[in-house]
Amino acid sequence: MEPLKQYQRRKFDSGLTRIEILLKLYDRLIGDLEMCRDAQREKNDSLLVKHQLDTHKAMTAILSGLRPEENEIAFNIARLLHFIMQKIDQDDYEPAIKIANSIQSGFRQIADQAIEMEHNGEIEPLPMTDSYESVG
Repeated sequence: MEPLKQYQRRKFDSGLTRIEILLKLYDRLIGDLEMCRDAQREKNDSLLVKHQLDTHKAMTAILSGLRPEENEIAFNIARLLHFIMQKIDQDDYEPAIKIANSIQSGFRQIADQAIEMEHNGEIEPLPMTDSYESVG
């Protein structure tokens, strides 16, 4: 495929709600943090770096969906995610895993209600196309 055709907008329809995707992102983040911890214990630097990059990808995906300037809860979650990033930078994975699990647990507790609210139109569903918006 030509390089220019590889970069194009795609339609996004996973069939999942926002909360279901968020929970999957936290699953990914927690799994990658655990892999970092294990690679560190095994002194496998190349595997550690790979999983650190994966944690940064998961964190970026989670953070991109937050609007901390609009909501105090989102602001507090952003602060917790910042703490996790600091722990990753310090190669201190246990506290990062613990906090990520706590955040995910909180979202699991409200998942059914969030799904219902999205189906009722009270929560905006995910956009059907991917895009980037810049505010100048």
